[in-house]
Formats: sequence, C-alpha cells, structure tokens
Amino acid sequence: MRGYRFFASIALAALIASLTYVPARAAGAQGVSAKAILVGVQVSLTGPASTVGQGFKAGTQMAVDEINAHGGINGRHIDVVYEDDAGTAEGGISAVRRLMDQDKVFAIFGGGTSTSTASVIPLIQQSKFLYYDSLASDPRVLQNYSPYVFSGMTVVRADVAAYAAKVLGQTFKAHTVGFLSSDEAFCTTVLPFMIPRLADQGIRVVLQEKFKSGDTDFTAQASAIKSANPDAMYLCGLPADGGRLLPQLKRAGITSKLLGDTVFGDTVVPKLAGSAADGFYALWINSEQFMGEKTGPMGDWKTRFAKAFPNPPPNTPNSFSLAGYADFYVFAEGLRRAGPDPTQDKMIDGLEHVRNWTAGKDAYFTWAVPVGLPRTFRNGDHKGNRECVLIVVRNGDYSRVENFGT
Repeated sequence: MRGYRFFASIALAALIASLTYVPARAAGAQGVSAKAILVGVQVSLTGPASTVGQGFKAGTQMAVDEINAHGGINGRHIDVVYEDDAGTAEGGISAVRRLMDQDKVFAIFGGGTSTSTASVIPLIQQSKFLYYDSLASDPRVLQNYSPYVFSGMTVVRADVAAYAAKVLGQTFKAHTVGFLSSDEAFCTTVLPFMIPRLADQGIRVVLQEKFKSGDTDFTAQASAIKSANPDAMYLCGLPADGGRLLPQLKRAGITSKLLGDTVFGDTVVPKLAGSAADGFYALWINSEQFMGEKTGPMGDWKTRFAKAFPNPPPNTPNSFSLAGYADFYVFAEGLRRAGPDPTQDKMIDGLEHVRNWTAGKDAYFTWAVPVGLPRTFRNGDHKGNRECVLIVVRNGDYSRVENFGT
C-alpha cells in the first residue's frame, strides 16, 4: 500500500504539472547573451540523496571551470545556476520551474534522482525545453520519446534488470532470489523488469522486503531474509543505505550471495560498510576504471578533483561526481555543435550527432580527463550509455569480475 501511495503521488504531481503549466519563457534563445550562456542544473542537494547531489554538483562544477579556463564554448563563458530538488517528486517540478521561469536558463542539466526526475518529464515534454538527464534511470524518463530529453551516464532499468538477472542466474547459479529495496523510484521500477527474466531461468522469487531511504535499523528485514534463506539477494538503495545495510546483514548471519544495483557500485558503500562489504557484488556503469584506482585517467581525475576542492563535500569524489563531470562535457559538446548562434533545436541536432564520444579523446576538449564511458545519441534514440559490468569488493575496493558469462 505504501508503494501504491508513493507512485500515486508522483503520478498526480506529474499530471497536475502537465495540465496546468504554461511555459513563461520568451521566444528565442533565452539564457544566451553576447558573452555567456546560462545553464540550469537540477540536483538533489538536500534530503536522503544529498550525497548523490553534492557529488554530482562538484563533478559538474569541475567540468564547467575547466571549460571556462579554456575559453568557454564558441567564445561564450558558461554560467551555471543550481536548483535543489531535495530528492522528491514535488521538489523536482519546483526546481525545473524555477530554472525555466525565474532563472531563465538556456537548457537544463539534470542530476536529480529517479524520484525527482520522473515527475518533471511531462513538464519538459509539454514545454519543449531541452533536458539532459545524467543520473535518473526510471523508465518513465524515456518511455515516451521526446526530442528534448536525453539520458547520459545512467542505464535504463530494463537493461539493468537483464544484466542483473544474468548475474543471478549464470554467475551466482541461484535457484531462489530475494529482493531488498528502498522506496526510491529507481529501485521500485527495476523489479517488474527483473522478475519475468528470473522466471525465464527457472529462478523463484521468495522474498520482497522494503525499507525507506535513510533508515538505520534493518533488524526486521534481516530476520525475514534469514528465514527465507534465498540463494541470492538483490539489494537496491542509495549508497549510504548500502553502507548501513551490509554490516547489519553480516551480523545477522546472512549467507546469501549479495548483488547490489548500479548505485551500490559507488565507493561510499565499502567506505561506510568496512569489512562487511568484502565479497559484495554490484553493477558499474560509470567509467572504464573504478573509483579506487590510482593510475591512468582515474588517478589523473582524482588528483584534479583534490586540487579543485581542497575541502570537498563528505564522501566525494564519488561515482556521481564522475557522472557530472563526464556528462557535462557531453552536454557542452552538443552546445559547441550548436554553433555561434545557439538554439535548443541546434543543440538537439548537435547531440544527435554525438557518436561513441568521450571528452579528452575528442579533437576539441583535449584537456579533459577521459574518465567517462562513450556516449552515443541518434534521432529517435536518446539513450547515451548501455554499458554495465559486474564488480566485487575485495580488500575494501571494487574490482572487475573478469570473464563474466563464460
């Protein structure tokens, strides 16, 4: 019943927005002056997802500062205004309205959670305002195609479910599986995709437990898992949830193999969970290297981050910092391709010609650190990333599971 009320509130908020909202922006390229382009960033700076938002903001600002230090885009400086959505559906709608109508930005770069992003999509579609989503994987973001909505780093829920089901069946050899997921939209929306894929492999779902994001006591859930004793558990929540959850499962004597959703691939999880995270598997979608690595592009990127933020927000840099950094460069490439007289339509066309593209490996943003996975967009297909790999915690750091599926 709680899940039903959660989805009903999102649906009602989105419906009200789509029925009552009339865009206030004037015709032409709002947010563009002779010397600057104003970009709006919707981000979850407060609430349970604040670690996500603070990390994303830092990575985004790092990319913006680098671009401006090298002359901006087509001779214009990039100005950025951040609006906090607090990780809620209502907050997402309010933040986007402020960006469009009060801040009068040229386009919106989205770093909100699935909960705060899915609710704004009807508003974006109606207003025909360019929106580049980096993090939200809720299927409603892209299910009704709009030329104005792009999806960057995140992998859509159906693809994550397919990959996770393959891990549970082929790698874990599980016959029974349980789910433990938070009330965040990206968690509640993955299960309907995954359950049929597990059934196709003859895997039974024996448990579906839930918690509220930000909870600190998982005693009841641990007891239910121990009683059901599934071969494997699929865990989904925000990174801090995972950091609190894993030690409690270990203390409860849970022996099921544990697989975490893509967000649990963040380094915050093993950092908070300590030794309880060893042997924990997760899915990774952010970059070719992992956050714990100290050499190559990742080492270079972390060195630059430390210089840019001598006193960084807690638990940063994290995977969301990577997403903000890599995706803002993709966003900037679309803006660069829009030319000296940018409009949203020209930028859309520019993004739709991005193919297998990574900043730092291109011919223009040569100074960028190439930490992101390649992005590709086409007319009619705005899913920029489809890569997903299996990782595991060993000695406090994630590493890739080689030869998966062989």
